[in-house]
Amino acid sequence: MKKKNRILVSVFGLFFLAFLIVYLGGLGGFYEYEQYKKRILTEQQIELFERDIRAGKEIDVTDYISPVNRDYNNRVSSLGLSISNRLEETVKTGINITFRQVSRYVSD
Repeated sequence: MKKKNRILVSVFGLFFLAFLIVYLGGLGGFYEYEQYKKRILTEQQIELFERDIRAGKEIDVTDYISPVNRDYNNRVSSLGLSISNRLEETVKTGINITFRQVSRYVSD
């Protein structure tokens, strides 16, 4: 019983620690700073666009939009994909076995 309580307390402690990290990051202005950087970039692109229009240059939208290439590969997502693939194979195998058994009963 004590071991279960210890595990439960540890899990809730980790959740609380994760909450504190996110909460303190919000208080510290991390999110607002990231949004500010995006806004500055956008304002710079608008100014460049307006200068090009005044200069009579040919306008191409791709010159003013910064590409957003996010790489979501990390250990957690790779682990999730691996677990998902294994679970898919297990379920697929189970369904195939079930249908084989059903087909034996139906054909007999």
